[in-house]
Amino acid sequence: MAQISGKVIAILPVVSGESERGEWYRGGMVIETIETPSVKLALSTFGKRRIEQIDQLTLGEIVVVRYSVESREYMGRWYTEAIITNILTTAKHSASNQPSN
Repeated sequence: MAQISGKVIAILPVVSGESERGEWYRGGMVIETIETPSVKLALSTFGKRRIEQIDQLTLGEIVVVRYSVESREYMGRWYTEAIITNILTTAKHSASNQPSN
């Protein structure tokens, strides 16, 4: 498991569907690290509870996210994804408080 902190720059749309195991929901967010150079990371999650937690976040909010990296094979190709395991909110951070470069 890894951990990253940064500013929420996008909240991804929720996608839902039906499988043999029942209804599923997938959502996520993109955060940008505060260090220089900054890094953007798209993180995803499954399940209503964590998606509701993401929906409570605001753009520009600083968060600490614990995540795991998982890979899976589909039709001979490999896909890697960062899956959110925990979200900790720290402080609101507006663009007006950011230093300009």
